Amino acid sequence: MQTNSYFVQRLEKLGISEADNKIKASDRDGHSYESCYFKEAPEGIQINYFSPSGFVCKYENGSGKLFDYSRIRLAEPKENKYKQPYHSEVIPFITPSIIEKFKNKTSIDTLIIVEGEFKAFAGHLAGFNIIGIGGIHNYTESKTKELHSYIVHIIEVCKVKNLILLFDADCISENYIKENLDKDLHTRLYSFYSAAKKFRELCKELNVDVYFAHINNEFETKAKGLDDLLCCFNDKKKNIVKDLLKLEKAKEYFYCLNITDNSLNKLYSHFLLDTDKLGKPLKFHEKFKTIIENNEFLFKGISFQFDENELKLIKHPRAADYLRVKTDYYFKGYRVTSKGERVSEIVFWKKGTIREDYGKIPDFFSMIPKYVNFCNVPDNTETFRQTVERCYNLYEKILHIPKENTTEKDFQSTINFLKHIFQEKYDVALDYLTLLYRYPTRNLPIICLVSKENETGKTKFLQWLKEIFGNNAIILGNEDFDSRFNSHWASKLIVGIDESFIDKRLIKEKIKRLCTDNSINFEAKSKD
Repeated sequence: MQTNSYFVQRLEKLGISEADNKIKASDRDGHSYESCYFKEAPEGIQINYFSPSGFVCKYENGSGKLFDYSRIRLAEPKENKYKQPYHSEVIPFITPSIIEKFKNKTSIDTLIIVEGEFKAFAGHLAGFNIIGIGGIHNYTESKTKELHSYIVHIIEVCKVKNLILLFDADCISENYIKENLDKDLHTRLYSFYSAAKKFRELCKELNVDVYFAHINNEFETKAKGLDDLLCCFNDKKKNIVKDLLKLEKAKEYFYCLNITDNSLNKLYSHFLLDTDKLGKPLKFHEKFKTIIENNEFLFKGISFQFDENELKLIKHPRAADYLRVKTDYYFKGYRVTSKGERVSEIVFWKKGTIREDYGKIPDFFSMIPKYVNFCNVPDNTETFRQTVERCYNLYEKILHIPKENTTEKDFQSTINFLKHIFQEKYDVALDYLTLLYRYPTRNLPIICLVSKENETGKTKFLQWLKEIFGNNAIILGNEDFDSRFNSHWASKLIVGIDESFIDKRLIKEKIKRLCTDNSINFEAKSKD
């Protein structure tokens, strides 16, 4: 064991001795053996899990075999701090004191649930009756979505009276606001609120008083989590424990709220989520105005800015669903083809209907983008523009951009697929697809995929093109193509007709004409 390893440093900081770390575990066959909660691992710290009865937790990896369950706290995390076995669910972390009381059926007055194994263990050493969960929403069974059976059994066997869901000091965070002014600042706050709300709902049948608590916000920078708080105020651990166990009277280190039967309005307001009739987050802005200053910020999808001593609504997210072209208004809607395909479509929309829906939002019409006309300028590269010389481009940006420095091995499945479809015409197909992508305004011949056999890949090829070109490709049936209304497909780069047989001569002539003409008459239903 390296004396300066992450494992040693972390356990020393938390005051976890070798004796504290030991546990007399049992397997399902009744064999007892000495184990530990934390073990040094190549990537960091292996965290072992035990049931309330002291059994080693197991997971099934998909093959039917059972393995010991553990998680790794990574010493050098990149995206995630933790790593756990594939096919495994998140299990509550049961501390030694809870296992002992569960086995002896000892009554527990107040049980605390905290996010994180190390926080739970530090709380256990300080004298809390406490267990850990892997995240603020991870208190449920993955299959049933009900409160995890471990938590339920502890409450029932130990006759728990009070149940506290404890969060960190940064659940309402000034630092997060500073660093994320470009994000929707409502999202994170609502996530914490919804975690507490759902927890309350799941506990309703358990005959316990449910509390939500978090470490006071003033400790965010120096003692964000419970383990940090206990380390930072090592000489005041008894006071910290005593303060939280006061429940709603907690004041010095914690905020605590009884959410058992009370309306959740107080909790909603505590997370600064309430808004006025116009949707303005006045309470949120008042709390963080010195951080936000005069910067524009996003809250619940709406842009706001403080100007002239007033919080003003700058942009409503629903305004982007509309556009004004010339003097008419349109809605970015969709229609469903006879093939069941949902296709985006620009639909004429009455101004009075918009006013009826959003008239209470100040200056809503001024937020709607305005254009002098429509245009159709196809571009499949990163230089794509939605607005071209003040005109709205009906062509849509494709999501798939080719990667550089790829080899044939990187897309061997695609090569095999195209060779299967086109066989001896494979090279012609590559030329066709290259021209289609690089020079989308060029007239190209009609491709007709013909086969006496079914399930040869004809429809799959159309679906493959749709995956690449997105809403710039559409798959129609005869009935869609035969109609004189063509607004849902006239602007598309690719129009695929998925029929086994086209018998009408008019449709055949129409296809030939569209392939060679330089323009098309665009006609929408109820609108020229």
